[in-house]
Amino acid sequence: MSIHTTVRMFLVLAVFTVLLNGCKEEENPAVPPVDDEHAPPTTMVVVLKEAGKSDSTKSLVRDTTVIKGKAMVEDTLRIASGVTYTGYIVLYDESKTPVENATQEIVDDQDNHLFVFTPGGGANGRVTVSNLSKDGKGSDFGLTFSVTVSGTGAANGTLQVRLRHYGGNPKTGATYDTDIDQTFPVVIR
Repeated sequence: MSIHTTVRMFLVLAVFTVLLNGCKEEENPAVPPVDDEHAPPTTMVVVLKEAGKSDSTKSLVRDTTVIKGKAMVEDTLRIASGVTYTGYIVLYDESKTPVENATQEIVDDQDNHLFVFTPGGGANGRVTVSNLSKDGKGSDFGLTFSVTVSGTGAANGTLQVRLRHYGGNPKTGATYDTDIDQTFPVVIR
């Protein structure tokens, strides 16, 4: 093998090595990787307030599969027929000490989250959730909302509230994780 051929092969190998290394993304240790993951909330509180009234109905539901040593709580939402309520949600992470209010973390990432409300039992067809608050892109978010109770007479039912985490996927799509899924007992009077 001639010196000329050896030098040429060396140059080709050197160029190939430079090209391979040049395509590698360089990491900057001063900039941490973007991570939109967060600890899911363990406890959800739904508060409903009748327009023009100072009192409200509040219900707390705790997920004891995540929190050890605390009792399961399922407070009842007590609402009246023919009334419209304004509502809001507060989220907590009770797996930490001290207990952490997780609401702001969800608000900060609202473009990736959506609260979904599903009435069940005697509340189905009588409880309508509307006027969901919007995220920074104008899509539904639902931390605040309205509840309208139609019909007459007493009934018992449920209101399931799910917090979907889309993680950058469109909120209209079927790809999401569920951060918290709680069902609240409802009594309509």
